[in-house]
Amino acid sequence: DTTPASPPPVAAVQPPPAVPVTPPPEPKEPSLNIILRLHGSNTIGATLAPALVEAFMKEKGYTEIEKIPQAELEVLIKGKKPASAEVDAIEIKAHGSGTAFDETDKNKQVGLLGGYADVGMSSSPVQKEIAEKFQAQNKGNPGSRAQEHVIALDGLAVIVNPSNSIDKLSVEKIRKIFLGEVTDWAQLGGSAGAIKLYSRDQQSGTYDTFKHLVLSGQKLECDQQANLTCFEDSKAVASNVASDLNGIGFIGLNYIGTAKALKVSMGEGVNALAPTRFTVKTEDYPLSRRLFLYQTNQPKPLAAEFIQFSLSNAGQKVVSDAGLVEVAIAAQEDPAALSVVDADKQRLLDEPAIPNAYKDLIRQADRKDTPLNFRFASGASELDNRAFRDVGRLSEKLSKPEFAGSKLILVGFADPKGDAARNLELSKQRAAQVKDELMTEGIQIETATGFGEEPSLLLDPREDEPESLAKNRRVEVWLQRPAPASP
Repeated sequence: DTTPASPPPVAAVQPPPAVPVTPPPEPKEPSLNIILRLHGSNTIGATLAPALVEAFMKEKGYTEIEKIPQAELEVLIKGKKPASAEVDAIEIKAHGSGTAFDETDKNKQVGLLGGYADVGMSSSPVQKEIAEKFQAQNKGNPGSRAQEHVIALDGLAVIVNPSNSIDKLSVEKIRKIFLGEVTDWAQLGGSAGAIKLYSRDQQSGTYDTFKHLVLSGQKLECDQQANLTCFEDSKAVASNVASDLNGIGFIGLNYIGTAKALKVSMGEGVNALAPTRFTVKTEDYPLSRRLFLYQTNQPKPLAAEFIQFSLSNAGQKVVSDAGLVEVAIAAQEDPAALSVVDADKQRLLDEPAIPNAYKDLIRQADRKDTPLNFRFASGASELDNRAFRDVGRLSEKLSKPEFAGSKLILVGFADPKGDAARNLELSKQRAAQVKDELMTEGIQIETATGFGEEPSLLLDPREDEPESLAKNRRVEVWLQRPAPASP
């Protein structure tokens, strides 16, 4: 048989090659234009500075404001520029007060001196050696009224675990605890347990303030000292103390969290004060401190504008909302604060050691609307930088109709260094200086006098630390209201 032939194979039809589809280009993220740089204190930079920056940008009309974390303790606050597609940003680097001014071994390209920052944030006053660097580089005097600005007050709280039975300690006992001279809570009347220490790191203004106010200049050895742990972040100190039954630490007032803040006295037998808004605002609390913004003598216009915003009523509301104490004088204090004021006055009237002449002055007066002290440089009757602004703040408040007929009682004091007779005269000169400043603003003064270095009224008896002495160089402001009209 013959096998039939197979049909020829049919060639497969190949589909046309696919045309590549180009995806649409992704929209480019606008490049950020850094318009302002804030460097320094973690106490300011962690919470307050971002809040101030956001409020500042809103006031200037920015939209779509957003906080963008960068490296640790560094953020950018960005916002869309008004009537523009451009995106501006303000830089915040919060590596400690030392970095407000200059570079450190750990942090480079920071600070005002190198031109890396436009605004320096510090929780301690500028130090003499830094001021000398400013002058050597023709950047002015950072301690002058034009360059140093007190924007807020903070209490350096000493904190323990909420279960700790200890409620108050003197500055001296706190010093001994942190220097390892007291190592067990039983030595202080508490339950037995080895004390665990928690501290901010040595670049922090919080640490620097504690070193000067409590440790008499001695240092904590973060890497060598037994039972001591140091942190760069304030929140870490608070959370570790709150979870350690035997822990003790020091922290800014707005970081206390769930820990317990101790009352602190300047010495044994001296009244212990809690870190309240009133005791911090008057700076009577032993461990109160000022928070500063610094600039050079040729600041970027936006830097000067930001500082002025921080001192404005809008900026001071941000300070209060951030948990710090504003330097502005509130139109009306909250009831809790007023009860503290009344209790403090009663303490003074009940103290046997306080002179009757002082008690007679304050008996018919109060400080509910005058929660401030005017302070001075050593040996001088010239007001310090905060005090000059306080004159305007106080006159603005007391010019309101509800204070018609009210008069002020001004009581001056001196620190305990030097000749007692000279200090008495100096305290009276200080009261007279405040009187002159306030009277030019139309404020009526009932009395302006001084008590020198009266021991029972010293806020801090120590003579070896500048910050301790500065607390005593003050003029208290008491308000004497008009007697109620007879029916």
